[in-house]
Amino acid sequence: MENKVQKEELLELLGSTYFKGGFLQRSKDIFLKILKFSPRNTNALYNLLLIYENLKDYNGASDVINVLEELSKVSDDEKVYINTLKIISDPIQTFENISLQLLKILDKNTLVQRLVAKYLIHYNKSLFWKNTNKFNLKEIKDLLWYLDFNDIDFDIVLKDSFLTQLYTAKGYITDATSSNIFELDVLINLNKIKLNSANLTFSFNCKKCKKTHPVYESRCPNCHSILSFNCNSKIVKPMSHDISSYM
Repeated sequence: MENKVQKEELLELLGSTYFKGGFLQRSKDIFLKILKFSPRNTNALYNLLLIYENLKDYNGASDVINVLEELSKVSDDEKVYINTLKIISDPIQTFENISLQLLKILDKNTLVQRLVAKYLIHYNKSLFWKNTNKFNLKEIKDLLWYLDFNDIDFDIVLKDSFLTQLYTAKGYITDATSSNIFELDVLINLNKIKLNSANLTFSFNCKKCKKTHPVYESRCPNCHSILSFNCNSKIVKPMSHDISSYM
């Protein structure tokens, strides 16, 4: 019995090492091997869930979620998260059907708002603008900031004080005179002197482990928490388009 436990622990360590090294298929094979003789090993199951997610095999991830649910070892948020990714990646359904399903999920669980917003902004912008009231717009301000002028519904923007401030700071409109958000207020006032004399850049920190990351990830690579990143903005000089500045 002791040898079996030691073998299982060694295999878990090896599987985790392969996973951290990016050898996902090898890691997957090892955790599947563990589950053959220890099907209730929740550590192996959870690692397998992470692997399936990284491989974008959301059907496999859903199967693992079902097993973890039977063992009472998975949260409702985790189930909603995987189901949302599964719907987004469905190659058969139309963009419109996927969009409507995502909005229904959002109505029940706002945790997935960024996944939904990102999908709609890419594939169904008109539906996004019609449903901006469903989102906490300040939490997805980076997605909104990088939108092209022609992709924005300014009739909707002018009905929302935050959006009006954001796009005045961006230099797209001139309707806001100030903002209670420091970075936006600075840019609004700078634009009164010279348009586009500064810009915003964004970083993200995990609410759980507090690690900071330069790009948004739906699962924290450090603590594996889902949709746990805060979006932080910082004022920077605009990037020069003069090629000589890179030489």
